[in-house]
Formats: sequence, structure tokens, C-alpha cells
Amino acid sequence: MKLTDREKVLAFVFLCLLVLTVSYYHFRLKAEGAEEPSFVIESGEVSRDDFKKEAAPAEEEGIGSAIYVDIGGAVKNPGLYELEKGARVKDGITAAGGIVGNADTSQINLAKKLSDEEKLYIPKVGEQAPAQSAQAAPAAKGPVSIQNGSKEDLMTLPGVGEKTADKIIEYRTAHPFTAVEDLKEVPGIGDKTFESLKNNIQL
Repeated sequence: MKLTDREKVLAFVFLCLLVLTVSYYHFRLKAEGAEEPSFVIESGEVSRDDFKKEAAPAEEEGIGSAIYVDIGGAVKNPGLYELEKGARVKDGITAAGGIVGNADTSQINLAKKLSDEEKLYIPKVGEQAPAQSAQAAPAAKGPVSIQNGSKEDLMTLPGVGEKTADKIIEYRTAHPFTAVEDLKEVPGIGDKTFESLKNNIQL
């Protein structure tokens, strides 16, 4: 059968469209197949990078962070010590060989964190801890009431640490103070300690 010129043109156009359609789907499927592995690999790399970025601060935390504390008083080996950042008074005492027998630990807060360039002084029994002692608190703005003052108020008194403040509160709960001199009845507070406190306290 002989095709007319019009039929030949239509057949040629149909053939071209068929070829283009097949080529389009072939390349599309090929492209999608190539992108899928690429996507998986990229996703995995991003996840690993994100993990490293999140983990890095935790691994580096504390590296190279040291403090220097001058430890003196009633310890076996007074001197300058390098401690880890975040070390507490207890750690400083341990580094200095521990306390000696006549140390008065009631005046210090063993749980307090030490800071760089700090002077840690462990007083002896009957001796007052200096103002720069490890447990030193902000100076009181006025006389502190030994009967009604809070634990924090009592700790602003010179030489009164956390343990001594607890003893004062425990004593006054059982035996309310009737005079400032009654403070000498609290265990650990003798005449010398009272003399250093009497100008800073009131009933």
C-alpha cells in the first residue's frame, strides 16, 4: 500500500513523538536511580557531621581549664596548688596533704567551689579564719540577730561558716538566746570567738 505524503508526515511525527517519549522516561528513570544513592550518602554524612558538632563541646569541656589556689593554715603541706576547674575546698585540702590535728573545720565550707587565684586558709582551733577564707561571705551591712537571723545572715559574721551557723540555729531552737553572751554556750564558740563577733551581733 502506497502512503500519501500526508500519511508519511503523520507517521514521521508519530515516530518522533514515540522516540522522544521513550527517551524522556528512560533518562528520567536513570536520573532518579542516580540521585537516590547520592541522597543517602549525603544524608549519612550530614548526620555524622551534626553528631561531631554536638559531641565536640562535651569532649573539649574542661580541657586546659586549671586554677591555682594558695592553700595555707592547718594543712600538712601549705603552698600553691594547681587544681581542676570546679574543684571544691575539700579537694584543695586533699591536695595539700589533708588537715593537721588542730584544724578548726567548723569555720570552713568544704563544699564551696574554689576560684582561680584564691587564698584558702584553714584556721586552727581558737583562731579566726581571715576574710579571704574559702567560705567568706559578703560582709554584713549591720549587726546580725543571733536569735532571728537566717543561716545566710549568720554566715556573714567573721569566722562563722556553714557548720557553725547550723550549730547556732540548732542551739537557739532548743535554748532561745536571752543575751548576746549566750552565744558562748554554742559548741565551738569560745571567749576568743565571741570577742571577735560581739561588735557584729545583736539579740
